[in-house]
Amino acid sequence: MKLFNVAAAIAVLMSCVTACASPGAWMGAEAEKGYDKDLEIKRLAEALNNEDYFEFEKDGRIYVLSDAKDYNTYLKTQEVVLSTKKIGGGPDGKTIIYGLTKNEAKMLEKDPKAQGAAQKMFEGKLRGMDKDFFGVVLDSDTYFVFSSWKDVEAFKASGTATGFRDASPDGRGVVYVGAASKPASLSERFTKAQAK
Repeated sequence: MKLFNVAAAIAVLMSCVTACASPGAWMGAEAEKGYDKDLEIKRLAEALNNEDYFEFEKDGRIYVLSDAKDYNTYLKTQEVVLSTKKIGGGPDGKTIIYGLTKNEAKMLEKDPKAQGAAQKMFEGKLRGMDKDFFGVVLDSDTYFVFSSWKDVEAFKASGTATGFRDASPDGRGVVYVGAASKPASLSERFTKAQAK
C-alpha cells in the first residue's frame, strides 16, 4: 500500500513538472497579461457585426454604419455616438465617418490599427451576412434597400440597381433592389430603421 502511495505521488509530481515545461503553460505575469489582451481583442473581433449596412452622404462627408440602432440614433440626433474618421479617404477626397459599436470602440482602444465592421464592409474586407442581411444606401434622393450583400457589391461597382420602386415618408424615392413587388419584411425593416 505504501508503495502504491509513493508511486501515485511520483506520478502527480511528474505531471506537474511536465505541465510546467509544456508550451502554453504559465509564462509569468507579464506574458499572461499580453496573452489576455490578445485573447480579448480576438474575442471582440469575432463579433463581426455584419448583418446591417448603411451608407449616406451629408455635408460633404460619407457616413457608413453597420448597426441599425446607430443609424436610427443618427436620424434622431444627427450624431454618430462612437466613430472613427478617415479624412480624405473617400471619393473626391471626402471624409468618411465610420460608426463603431461599443465593442469595436474598445477593440480600437487596445489596437489602434483595428477596424470596425462598417469600415471593413465599405473597404471590401468584410462581406455582409448571407442570411437576414439588411442594407440601405442613400444615393442622391433615392434610398436603395438591400437584402443581399451581393446586390450591395454590384450597386457599388455599377452605381445603379433595379427593383420595386416606392416612396419614403420624407419624400425620397425607394428602390427595393431585386424585388419585383413590394417586399413586406424588407419594407417593414426599412420603415423601422427610418422611424424618428
